Amino acid sequence: MSLRTTLLLGTLPLLSIGVACRDIAGPSPARPPAPTRVSTTLGAPDMSYFVMSDMWYTRTLSQFPWDTWVTLEATGSVTLVATTPISGHSSYYVFPGGPVGVTGRIDPHPNGETPCVLNLSLSDGYGPMPSWGPCEAPAKIDTVLYRRLAAPTAKRGPLPYKHFYDCSTWSDVCHSTISGEYSEIHERPVPVVINKLTASQRLASFASPVPITFRASKTPDSIHVGGAVAPHPMAITLWQWIGADSTRNPDLAWAVCHSNGLMNCTYNAYESGRMTVKAFVGGWEQTSYTSVECLVSSGDSSLNDTTDDFKVREEILNMLARSNADSSSFAGWNASNPNGWRHETNVATWRLPGGGYQAVPYDLPGSTACGTPSGAPLTPPVPGATLYSWSHDHPTPKGQRLYCPGRIMFNGVEVQRASRPGDVDPATGQLRPWQVAAKDDDSTVAGSVAGSRTDWSQVQMPAPYLRSFIMSYDGTVYQLAQWPGPPYPRFWMKYRAFGGSPSERKCAWVKKYTN
Repeated sequence: MSLRTTLLLGTLPLLSIGVACRDIAGPSPARPPAPTRVSTTLGAPDMSYFVMSDMWYTRTLSQFPWDTWVTLEATGSVTLVATTPISGHSSYYVFPGGPVGVTGRIDPHPNGETPCVLNLSLSDGYGPMPSWGPCEAPAKIDTVLYRRLAAPTAKRGPLPYKHFYDCSTWSDVCHSTISGEYSEIHERPVPVVINKLTASQRLASFASPVPITFRASKTPDSIHVGGAVAPHPMAITLWQWIGADSTRNPDLAWAVCHSNGLMNCTYNAYESGRMTVKAFVGGWEQTSYTSVECLVSSGDSSLNDTTDDFKVREEILNMLARSNADSSSFAGWNASNPNGWRHETNVATWRLPGGGYQAVPYDLPGSTACGTPSGAPLTPPVPGATLYSWSHDHPTPKGQRLYCPGRIMFNGVEVQRASRPGDVDPATGQLRPWQVAAKDDDSTVAGSVAGSRTDWSQVQMPAPYLRSFIMSYDGTVYQLAQWPGPPYPRFWMKYRAFGGSPSERKCAWVKKYTN
């Protein structure tokens, strides 16, 4: 920031003087515990169902809104109870009973009566489905297609065919099962993952509408069932474009893609933004997205990197939210939070050995609205990565107070500044002078500057030269240029992350929304 002094005229006992030099960090900040970004992969849950031993007992399994391949495994057995035979019983009488597996037992009575007893069979609203093999076969896992909106049912088969004079001269009930016994069915949707949405173009100027084709896909694309290749069903449930500046695009061609459930969607983009696709595949609705943004004119390779969907831009933009930039400068002050809510945050950007960049956000202990502490070198996120830039934000709007420890010049004397609201000098009993935020790019300063001397020390040549980006409260991002040393530099490159003129808003940096 500019090093200038601002006089504040008010009702307080002292004139409060602020120096708009807020950055106290060097290029080697202390490494806090690495921030954790949790990426949760959801999916259709594995289910287990009990099928009781009672004849004709049925159990309804899962129902999916779209076709889904599922593996089914049935385990366990039930007991066939046989009554003691009487004299002269048939040679076909099943005795002495015993365990019956999920594929059933062959009934020894003549053909046409009951060929398989107590077996499990599967059907849906369309008819019979593959189950667990022929009668008396070892149980096996089968892959079956659950058809849209049809819940399969597993059904217990019959008891052996009834005959008089096998176990009684007055009854034909010779067999039964043990109450409470069951077989178990394990249902597992075959895992399928929607791929990262691709786009025919990721960088544009948007001087005029740009037709961009987005393509959705899945992995794996197909499955082998019974020696044949079958496709994995995938149903598109949504195409949605969100402009980075919330512009309502008059071109609704994407709605045609949505209504037809197409895997590809060509959309005329008028501004930077993000396309989201939702698809039901693998038993659950999954989401993928990709962003299209403006080319940064300076050609900075990290800001123009699309490898991780403009992650460097995203993390630089997110610093304001992590800094509580929308809170009051008076908020959050209490005994357990001596620095208040608003504070500067940082992002370390690493150049990866295989190409591309990785941006890692940091909230350093002891950060204030004026800066972040210095400390030990950072650790690369992967072996071979080299530190490319160290970024921070200025979360306080111009003219608002900055409370932070340190000393400033007041009436030609170096004094302790106000480190929190109501900070009183014990020697005089008067309020300490406080600091006031100045705008990074202020035309009232001859030559104009951006960043403090400490900020510029990070880009000093030949060493330590480290690129530095400053995310300003007003949406401007400043990139400090290389400089050989004193005198204090008065030049920079800058980009518009949000706000600005209508033409600048077309190139707003894309915010990530929770889906």
